[in-house]
Amino acid sequence: MPFVGQWQALCEHHGFRLLERIEASLVQEHGEQLTLDGGSHRQRTKRVSFFRRLAENKGAPAINAEIVLILRKE
Repeated sequence: MPFVGQWQALCEHHGFRLLERIEASLVQEHGEQLTLDGGSHRQRTKRVSFFRRLAENKGAPAINAEIVLILRKE
């Protein structure tokens, strides 16, 4: 089970109720563009922090989405 699912289960076990789950993509696809040599190149914008880029350059796995849980104590 992914971490976010474990976190939600833990919070619900301790009396919290899920109000909203928001998933945000950190990568925006812009389609493909033809190159001068006849190939194609995928155009994409990645919106991650400077420190995340440094970590990925050192071998950390890429994070392409974030999930925010909004919970309320019952």
